[in-house]
Amino acid sequence: MSAPRMLRRTGGILCLMLILSGGAYRLSAAETAADHPVRVEIIPEVTSLHAARSFSVALRFSMKPGWHIYWGNPGDSGQPASFHWSLPEGFAAEPVFWPVPERIVQPPLVSYGYEGEVFLFQKMNVPRALENGKPYRFEVRADWLVCQVDCIPGREDFEFTLEAEDKLPEVDFRWADAFRRMSSRLPAELDEAVTLRVSRTSQHLMFQILLPETARGKIMRLQFFPCEASLIQHAAGQEMSLIPGGLLLKVPLSMLAPKSLERVRGLLVADPAWPQPGSPRGVTVDLPLSEDSPTPADLRPAVRSPMNFLTAILFSFLGGLMLNLMPCVLPVLSLKIIGLTQSARTPSAAKKQGLAYGAGVLALFWLLALLILIFRRTGQAVGWGFQMQSPLFVTFLAVLFFVLALSLFGIFEIPLTVTPHPSGHKKKYVLWEAFAGGALATLVATPCTAPMMGAALGFALTQPAISVAAVFTSLGAGMALPYILLSFYPQALRWLPKPGAWMIALKQFFAFPMLATVLWLSWVLGIQTGVNAVTRLFAGLWMIGFALWGYGKVQSIAGRLTRRVLVGVVCGSLIAGFFVLFPMRGLSGDKTSSAADSVWETYSEDKLAVYRASGRPVFLDFTAAWCLTCQVNERVALENPKVIKRMRELGIVPMKADWTSYDAGITKALESHGRSSIPLYVFYPANGGLPLILPEVLTPDIVLNFLNKLKTEDNTPHEAEP
Repeated sequence: MSAPRMLRRTGGILCLMLILSGGAYRLSAAETAADHPVRVEIIPEVTSLHAARSFSVALRFSMKPGWHIYWGNPGDSGQPASFHWSLPEGFAAEPVFWPVPERIVQPPLVSYGYEGEVFLFQKMNVPRALENGKPYRFEVRADWLVCQVDCIPGREDFEFTLEAEDKLPEVDFRWADAFRRMSSRLPAELDEAVTLRVSRTSQHLMFQILLPETARGKIMRLQFFPCEASLIQHAAGQEMSLIPGGLLLKVPLSMLAPKSLERVRGLLVADPAWPQPGSPRGVTVDLPLSEDSPTPADLRPAVRSPMNFLTAILFSFLGGLMLNLMPCVLPVLSLKIIGLTQSARTPSAAKKQGLAYGAGVLALFWLLALLILIFRRTGQAVGWGFQMQSPLFVTFLAVLFFVLALSLFGIFEIPLTVTPHPSGHKKKYVLWEAFAGGALATLVATPCTAPMMGAALGFALTQPAISVAAVFTSLGAGMALPYILLSFYPQALRWLPKPGAWMIALKQFFAFPMLATVLWLSWVLGIQTGVNAVTRLFAGLWMIGFALWGYGKVQSIAGRLTRRVLVGVVCGSLIAGFFVLFPMRGLSGDKTSSAADSVWETYSEDKLAVYRASGRPVFLDFTAAWCLTCQVNERVALENPKVIKRMRELGIVPMKADWTSYDAGITKALESHGRSSIPLYVFYPANGGLPLILPEVLTPDIVLNFLNKLKTEDNTPHEAEP
């Protein structure tokens, strides 16, 4: 911190100490108007008095840009305005009605207050007996603190006189519009149709809000402003999530929070507004603390799609079938199917191989389900493809695909199929190789999400563990079914040529998609960790490639001494290769989003809330560099010039949520739409309508037809039709 800035802040603290110690600081009218960063004036609502007819008085604060005053609870720093009245006999002033404040962030502190213009209201109760024609004089001393980087305390005395009349008092027409406008910023009582419960855990306040069906989905952001200064961590994030029937807000407690808290008082502020009459931004909270903590069912995110268990099972099964067509899986599956031609003459062996392959597929799907459940049990929000967010796993996959490609080229032998050996020798196929083939096919499928998979997995991960296991089992069964059927009915492969040299050529052909996958994974790694990691990857692959070439020579050389020398070279190269790759795990993700240098804005919860509050429509693309379907959709549809032009014409904000590396905010945003995987395309209509979800596979026509048929008055979330 620079010396001038430190002096200014020190001066502000000293001035605040003067106020707290009773030091007088009075501004002249000239100072208030010209030099001081805030202008203060008193405004009575009426022009006369009437017996027993209360009225409002406002202290109007007009701040220069960048300056602010404080709410009743100023947060981490500051001092709220205070008013000391001298009233005629029989009159009484009620406490200040504080408008809904804003969070004022000055890292590492967060305060609550007001910028620009604000009216602080007080209600004045009038006695039953007044002397008509008599003037009544009201005096008030106002103290406040106004801050930017430095803080300036202020004090001024105000007075006004109103005459008692027999007729009802008239509203001062000069300020009628301002009173109406500023009164709309006052918090309201919570609608009776809303159920609110507040409970406490060891570290959080938990607000459970159950909303009527017509109000669900209209609150994009929720914040709690406490009346007690030491109750919560003001600078900490407050986490809102969807639960069945409403919302859950988790607010971190302060270390100074009282142990014997009985009631919670404050404001719940919604963006863009509470869906109730009057559309207030804030509602008052004054509730006893519930003794019961939320149950796991209460905390489970809500799924906003017409999905049930049987539908999820069907969708996951069909999604598993379509996974076989994904570019990473197809080469492996094709080689396995071709291998069945070698077993067609022994039906029992073919059936065993098919079942072993299916067992390998299911085993890896169960392992993935178990890992996801364990991570989520420990509080980490993960979903399908979560392992691709790890640079170490991406590196492992790149090495795996590189090794498979070398094997397919014939540099060394991995028995993916039982293709004939150049010498004519046929290798005996064992069941563990079929099992490993199934596990390998599942492993290489993890970057992909087939149509219908997303909705099924999103539903499953909001359900109990048994439902998660059932959906992942259905997914694995769908993926394994084609190979198992062909193993039981190998006569379906009679159209294939007889085994021969063509099978070796086909193996070598499939090596090229494997190498293309290595290039793609290196690109993903570069986005996650930078160019140095890609350089290490290529160096490690070079060494591993040399080692495997040597291993292939060992397989075909009979001389003992030569074999020993080659084995030493192979081991040394492998160790060197993995030594080069090993530092990958220490590299931190340096995620760069392609949205930064294109028409797409980078997603943030705050930015989305601002656009929605302003009535702007938003198209949100949940994507990742490792998601092949996402990349194809972007190149083919979302980056199409006609699509971009149409979005601009409709005033739509294109926004991209890049999930290449783990991002808790994006994960929670996915869960709010009942999903745990990508791609996901969400359109937020103008003026706060509920979001619409597009298909997982896009074409320019699908997107353009959707944009051309938008009906912003439709307020029901649904899957957009292609």
